[in-house]
Amino acid sequence: MELKNKKVTIIGAAKSGLAAAQLILELKGTPKISDKEPFEKLPKDVQSWITKNKISAEYSGHIQKFIEDSDLLVISPGVRRDALPVQWAKAKKIPVMGEVELAFRFCQRPVIAVTGSNGKTTVSTLIRDVIEKSGKKACLCGNVGNAFSNFVLRSQEYDYFVLEISSFQLETIVDFKPFIAVFLNFNQNHLDRHADLEEYFQAKKRIFLNQGKNDFAVLNAADPAVSLLKKEVKAQVRYFNDPKVPQKFNNPNFLAALEVAKILNIKEDVCADVFTHFKGVEHRIEMVRNIHGVDFINDSKSTTAEAGRWAETEAI
Repeated sequence: MELKNKKVTIIGAAKSGLAAAQLILELKGTPKISDKEPFEKLPKDVQSWITKNKISAEYSGHIQKFIEDSDLLVISPGVRRDALPVQWAKAKKIPVMGEVELAFRFCQRPVIAVTGSNGKTTVSTLIRDVIEKSGKKACLCGNVGNAFSNFVLRSQEYDYFVLEISSFQLETIVDFKPFIAVFLNFNQNHLDRHADLEEYFQAKKRIFLNQGKNDFAVLNAADPAVSLLKKEVKAQVRYFNDPKVPQKFNNPNFLAALEVAKILNIKEDVCADVFTHFKGVEHRIEMVRNIHGVDFINDSKSTTAEAGRWAETEAI
């Protein structure tokens, strides 16, 4: 993909939008930024970068002429596919993609992508930790708060990229093709964005869209919706969390990471060591303190009933 001298408009100037703009500039392209917020409400680092690099930008809304003066439109995960800027771009046959797709075009290392309604951050972190414990280098990015675009031009520093991927990010992939794609579970979520559960599920399963016979799809055997995807995917299917098979670990997050480790030929004792010392991730079943014999737990990331159930009964 050649971006030199190309005008690339980014919709949304938050973390992933800024990362995309920085990547485009580094590749000698011309980034433009369009955001619905006024300039003074943007994060300070975004304001500073735009000003320092004299980036063409518009604020407090989107103007059709500004959007149409583009060779490519990159949208942030929070931007809907039916948003006006997207409609304007498509009417002019301007290609549209998300930040993850943009970064993937320049990635030179295998990608391990993790999606699901619950447990994504924990499992992505476990996979990163297992890979690094085995002596390899892994970059954890994506929906965990570290934009893929920030790291992709440093591919030579890593052996693998481990991406947490949301349904919002999967909506805008085109060629994105993970070597290993993990689908943890599926339950009701994000119906403020998706029309219904079916649309949400269709977005999630796009993680397998471009995989081939040399890739791997890791599916939760205990989740009916997820396990049945074996009939659709083209990749080699591996299951985790199979209730019919005796397991050394009873935590599905561990089992998902273990299955990925097996594909990468990482020994089980390496995984066991990581699992034993894993402290969890911030805001997810995070021990705060014990007061008068009562444990206080921070699980503020469980924003749905199903997320709370997963955290309480199965996750760390």
